Amino acid sequence: MNSFINRTISGALMLIISFICIYLKGYALVGYSMAITIFCLIELFRTFKLNDVFMIGFSLIFSMGMLYSISISNENLVLTFFASYFLIISIYYLFFNKMSIESLGRLLFSFIYISVPMGVFLKLGYTNLLWIVFLISWGTDTFAYLFGMIFGKHKLCPSISPKKTIEGALGGIFGSLILLNLFNYFVLKNNIVFVTLSGIILSIVAQIGDLFASKIKREMGIKDFSNIIKGHGGFLDRFDSIIFVTPLVYIVFYIFGGNI
Repeated sequence: MNSFINRTISGALMLIISFICIYLKGYALVGYSMAITIFCLIELFRTFKLNDVFMIGFSLIFSMGMLYSISISNENLVLTFFASYFLIISIYYLFFNKMSIESLGRLLFSFIYISVPMGVFLKLGYTNLLWIVFLISWGTDTFAYLFGMIFGKHKLCPSISPKKTIEGALGGIFGSLILLNLFNYFVLKNNIVFVTLSGIILSIVAQIGDLFASKIKREMGIKDFSNIIKGHGGFLDRFDSIIFVTPLVYIVFYIFGGNI
């Protein structure tokens, strides 16, 4: 019961802070996006046992550059930051014995896995579409948790995440669809069939993102990426589905949906 209460309280606080920053936009949203990116990267670096202070600091600085470049849709800047980052870490790997090829791969993966989606996240923050990211991601997570707790009997993917159930997954899709269609009715006013089909796909992708992060944790022998958010673990535990959903929301709604 205590864990449920802690999860509810910390989840509500995260929700309030997130919605305030999205509503205010401007510096509040930029600071929010940068903070989430930094926290998630640090958690992932710790998980991968990447302890080189120089490379961690360098990666964090360049991740901010990627965040900014993607958010303003400057392809030349994106290419410049990524190419420069790859070149510098490759030179560092070549001439310094501190880094193995495995560490190099983990560093590059972390940089792409977090920085690119969070850049798209910031870009969507200046439209109504960022609300969809949260409605789908956290709606799926919340309803999957509740449906799984009440109705869960059949394991979804026990080798990766033993507590997740098929009933929970279906409940997550159902609950997030209700939230998305309400948002569409009052704000987007898009075609209901398009929104519903997109919502199903996005909810499935949100759960794939969650399972993806769970597999990383299982392979690395940890339960959570950190314990900074009571009942949820770390920031990456809370944003793992958002990282997967954000680029797809951009593709589906920003490019093809025609709504901002």
